Amino acid sequence: MNTSKERTKRFLEARLEAAFEAAAENEHGISIEEVKDKGNDFTFSIRREVVRQFKKIHKQAVEEFFKSFDLEYAHELRRDGDVFPMVWMTNDKELWSAIGNKKSIFIPLLNHLWSSRMNINDSKRLSIQLGAGKAKMTTRKGEQVTRDFIFIEGIDYEDLGKKVNASKSTIYNYIRALVKQGILIQFGKDGSRGRMVYAMGYFLPYKTRDKSGFKQLPFVNEKMKHALREFNVYE
Repeated sequence: MNTSKERTKRFLEARLEAAFEAAAENEHGISIEEVKDKGNDFTFSIRREVVRQFKKIHKQAVEEFFKSFDLEYAHELRRDGDVFPMVWMTNDKELWSAIGNKKSIFIPLLNHLWSSRMNINDSKRLSIQLGAGKAKMTTRKGEQVTRDFIFIEGIDYEDLGKKVNASKSTIYNYIRALVKQGILIQFGKDGSRGRMVYAMGYFLPYKTRDKSGFKQLPFVNEKMKHALREFNVYE
C-alpha cells in the first residue's frame, strides 16, 4: 500500500473511532475512559457491555467503509507511474466488485508487468528475432491496421511474487489467465535469455503540428469488461 493511502486510511479510521466514542458518551452518558477505570461494579458492567457493543459496531463500520473506500478511490490512490486500475474499471461497480479479492494481486501485477515494458526500438528488434510480426488492430473507423507490439521483459515468477506478496505458483496461474483473456500475448522464448516472451500492448503512432511519436497502450481495454468479470485464475 502506498504511503498516501496509508495516511488517509489511518486518519479516517481515527476519525471514525472518535465519532463512535463521542456517540457513546453523548447519547448514553458513557465515557470510554471512565468505564476502563471502574472495577466490576454492576452499573459499570452494564456500561462496559454497551461500550463493547459500540466498539464492535465501530469495527464493522470501519471494515465496511474501507471496502467502499477502496472501491470509490482506487483510481485516485494509484502510485505514481501506475496505469491500473483505469478509470473505466473503477467506474464500473459491477466489474470492480466482480474482480473482488483478486484485485490485491491482479492490479499490482498488471502495474509491475507494464512497468517492465520495452521501448519501441527494443520491441522492434525482439519482434524481428521472434518473427512475431505486428499486432493487427481495427480502428474506430473499421480500418484494419498493424501496430508494433509492446513486449515486456522476461517474467520471473518468483521475483514478481515477492513484489505482489504472492507465491510463485499463484503468479504462474495469473499469467496463464492473463494470456487466456488476451491481456497478454505469449510468444516463443527469447534466445538470449531462454525466457518466455509476452506482449502486453502496442505502440500507437501520433503526429501533431509540433511533434510526433508513439503512445503506449495496453491490450486491456473497455471491450474486455465481460472477460474481466469472468476472470478466473484457477479455471
